[in-house]
Amino acid sequence: MGSLAVPAAASPAGAPARPADGSSIEAPAGVVSGPPATSSAEVSTAATYSGSGYERAWFEDVAKLALNEVRSNVSFSYNGSCVTSASGSGYWWWRSGTGWNPPTNKGSWISTTCNNSQVASQADYSNSGFCLGYTSNTHYRGVTVEGRYDGYLFRWVNSWWWNACLPFSFHANLVRVTG
Repeated sequence: MGSLAVPAAASPAGAPARPADGSSIEAPAGVVSGPPATSSAEVSTAATYSGSGYERAWFEDVAKLALNEVRSNVSFSYNGSCVTSASGSGYWWWRSGTGWNPPTNKGSWISTTCNNSQVASQADYSNSGFCLGYTSNTHYRGVTVEGRYDGYLFRWVNSWWWNACLPFSFHANLVRVTG
């Protein structure tokens, strides 16, 4: 799976602009499973709609300065009874100007069934200069956005941090871009 470096100030459509002292990567989600086979009669007799959105998760320090983030993006077509097609990507940003390292253990996956299309992303970030004598770590697992057969978007996230001299605060939000 390849990755594409994105200029720090650039952001995917509908996403907030990131500060210039950061770095980011965006990559297409790897396929876990594809949509089920349907007859052309099932798809062609129903109206088709499209939607897109993302789940964004990030950590801030006590000064409310964003440190790093992971975002899962999904675009999907649906007809009220099935998701008919979908694509997704992961997006990773870190405040490299303050010593945060590029993400490790990063990836993004898409799984599509008739019922839904889920994009899940993950990453680990570290910074050995943030707290003297410690390496601060933030971890993101299952930053997930789900587009359903009826057009609804759902989300969930599992994240944690450790070895910070001051507490980090965690934030997450679901954003509908289209549909």
